[in-house]
Amino acid sequence: MQSTQRSLIVPPCRVRLRYNLSSKEFLFRYFLTVFLLDCRLRLLHLMLTLNADTRSTLKQWLQSDTLLVACLCAAWCDVCSEYRAIFSSLASQHAEANFIWIDIEEHADLIGDIDVDNFPTLLIQRGPHVTFFGSVPPGLQVGHRLIQAQCDKSLAELAAEAESSVERQRWQSAFHLAPRFGND
Repeated sequence: MQSTQRSLIVPPCRVRLRYNLSSKEFLFRYFLTVFLLDCRLRLLHLMLTLNADTRSTLKQWLQSDTLLVACLCAAWCDVCSEYRAIFSSLASQHAEANFIWIDIEEHADLIGDIDVDNFPTLLIQRGPHVTFFGSVPPGLQVGHRLIQAQCDKSLAELAAEAESSVERQRWQSAFHLAPRFGND
C-alpha cells in the first residue's frame, strides 16, 4: 500500500492536520478526528454560563418545552465553585435538558427579587412551569434524582403539580425566568 502525505483542515476549528498514511488509515483518522471534535463541541454546549453572549440562547431555551436547569450561585461562594464540576457532570448525564450557570450578583438585573437563601440553589422549569426551586446538597446523586424525576413527567403532570400547593403556585409567578427578559 502506498503512503502519501495528506493535509486536512477540520472545519469547526480550522485545525490543519498533516498525515503521512495510507488511504484507509487517513480516512479512519479523519473520521475519528471529526467525531471527537463533534463530541467536544457538544459537551461545550451542555452547560452554559450566563453572560452577554449566552443571554439570547437562554431566551430561546425559555421559549421551548425542554427542561431547563439553572444553578443560581455566586462567584465568591466556595461551595458553588466546588458544585460547578458536579453541575457540569449532571449536564453531561442529562442531554435531554438544558443547563445554565447563573451568577446571581453578576446578573442581578435578571435575578431581581429572587431570594436565594443558600447555595447551590436550583431552579428547574419546563415550558410555562417551574417544577423546582430550592437549595440542594452539593452532591451528584440528589441532583441526578431530582432532574430525572422532572424529565420523566409529562407537561400535563407538571401543570398539575404547579397548581398542587400554595408554595408551588407562588413559584410560577415568583421564579419563572421568561418574564424577567421582558422585551430584550
